[in-house]
Amino acid sequence: IITRSGQNELGASVGGEVGSDDYARANAEVSGPIGDNADFWVGAAYQDEGDEIDGNVFESTSFSAKLGVRAGENTSIKFNVRMVDTEREAFPEDSGGPDFAVLPITDETDTDEFSIGATLTHQINDRWSINGTADFYNREDDFISPGVVPGVRTGVPPNGTDSDFDRTTAVVNATFDWTDELAINFGADWQSEDGDSTGFVDFGGGFLLPSDFALDRDILGVFIEGRYINDNGLSILGSVRNDDPDESSSETTTKLGAQYSFSTGTTIKANWGEGFKLPSFFALGHALVGNPNLKPETSESYDVGIDQVLADGQLTVGVTGFHNKFEDLVDFDFMLFTNVNRDEVETDGGEFTFSWEPSDLFSLHGQLTYLDTDLKGGGQLRYRPQWTSGLTTVVSPSENWLFSGEVLYVDEYFDSSIPTGGQMTDSYTVINVNANWYVNDRLQLSFAVDNLFDEDYEESIGFPGAGIRPRVAATYGF
Repeated sequence: IITRSGQNELGASVGGEVGSDDYARANAEVSGPIGDNADFWVGAAYQDEGDEIDGNVFESTSFSAKLGVRAGENTSIKFNVRMVDTEREAFPEDSGGPDFAVLPITDETDTDEFSIGATLTHQINDRWSINGTADFYNREDDFISPGVVPGVRTGVPPNGTDSDFDRTTAVVNATFDWTDELAINFGADWQSEDGDSTGFVDFGGGFLLPSDFALDRDILGVFIEGRYINDNGLSILGSVRNDDPDESSSETTTKLGAQYSFSTGTTIKANWGEGFKLPSFFALGHALVGNPNLKPETSESYDVGIDQVLADGQLTVGVTGFHNKFEDLVDFDFMLFTNVNRDEVETDGGEFTFSWEPSDLFSLHGQLTYLDTDLKGGGQLRYRPQWTSGLTTVVSPSENWLFSGEVLYVDEYFDSSIPTGGQMTDSYTVINVNANWYVNDRLQLSFAVDNLFDEDYEESIGFPGAGIRPRVAATYGF
């Protein structure tokens, strides 16, 4: 994600949006040059999700700023800072939500996030460049939960935590353009994480069990990447990386990908890669569901596919098949009510995509994905629908109007809650529409309706999805 940078001319914009059930959003930003060698961007935003879903509250206020400095013809430095304050309320996870929860009391979370960073880029000559990045991130959470009354599964006692998490990251890398077709990038990164939490679990009768924990770890990584692209349609990408955490053995992962485009409009592609991921501090240390014995996840995956351009370049269709194998996958076991390592999980599937753009006035894009998940040793993973699909259309009858619509389909999938136990959710289809009116160079108006036909669905047992929601937005630039 690359945030917006400053511009050559001073400019500003303000925007706002309102919708049903007290939904509201507002934002403002200003950007421009500072002298001849610097530029800035400053923005602030507020969002309130309203009260469309019973018990659900989300309010967020954020401030971001970015400064770019050109310290010479071949050197640039970028600074960024971001602060976010979030207040959330929701029925506890696995409680059955507003439909099944026995206690009509919600979790409450107050989160403060702060991040600051800098990036230095220097072009040594036509072939060599170096980059250095340093970032600091802090997150503070104040959380309290009423717990969940026992049902088909064992309940959860009232609990609360006050957590503080820091992450410091530094990356140095160099890029060497060996030839016009071959480039090599190599470097090292270091990440330090430090987290602590003070909390309690209320077992009743005045007995409060402390749930404090503190964890820290450092991870040193080195990597090298290569990229080869020629004018004949061949592209090859490869990388090797080694991660060395201070409290577990190091892991080397490799990735390789290639594609070739024929003059007939056919492109074939294949990718293979390995992955490595450490368990989160939450998964390791949480008083109720944490497991300090969790091992890092590893994975191996590959995919092969073919794309074909048809109808004089107006239509592109593609088919891709994939396979993923995970070892020691970190997952929540709802029967044991703790995080565990799944010894082996395999997923196989395929995806069909198409993109039809017959003119500048109209386009249609779609995708259909099939996923088969196999948990070795038996059992089921949650939130793994076999079929998902989407269809998006954009119509632009004039330079002042842009209409779009999307259809999203999600197949049934397995889920579980304390009141109901494990069961399958229903499949659902949601349709969203949007219209943008560019009144002039400064003013833009938007009209949107989410879940146009008020589809009744739930993304998790007892937690209904948002119903029909009309929204109106305006943005004005100075």
